[in-house]
Amino acid sequence: MAPREPEPPVSEFASAVADGIQNLIDSREMSARELARRIKRSNNYMGIRLRKEAAFTLTDIDRICVVLEIDPGSFLAGIHAARGSNVVPLARAANVETEASGGSAWTAEAALRIENFEAQQEFMQEDP
Repeated sequence: MAPREPEPPVSEFASAVADGIQNLIDSREMSARELARRIKRSNNYMGIRLRKEAAFTLTDIDRICVVLEIDPGSFLAGIHAARGSNVVPLARAANVETEASGGSAWTAEAALRIENFEAQQEFMQEDP
C-alpha cells in the first residue's frame, strides 16, 4: 500500500472559512468538541480544520450551518465579502439574467440572498 499523500496547503479562503466557523462557535459559546459531536466528526478532525492544517469540506460547512441554524450560502457570502473580493456573487448575476427573461420563483430567492449578502457586506464594513 502506497503512503498517503499529505493534505495540500489550506488556501486563504479556506483559512477564512475556518476563522468564520471559530467565530460562530465562540459567539454561541459552544465548544469545538460539541460542534464536532453534533456534525458527527471526531474532535481530532475538527481540531485539524480549526488549526487550518486541512480545509473544511462543503459537507462539513453544510452540517455546521444546519447545527448553528444559519444559511450556508449566506455564511460563505459573508466570508467572501469580508475578504474584500470584487467578484460578483453568482446569485446577483443569475438574478439579472432571470429578470431579463421574465423572472421566476428562483428569482425571488436570489433577490433575498442578494439582500442578505448586501446587508452582511454593510455590517462587515462598518467601523466599530
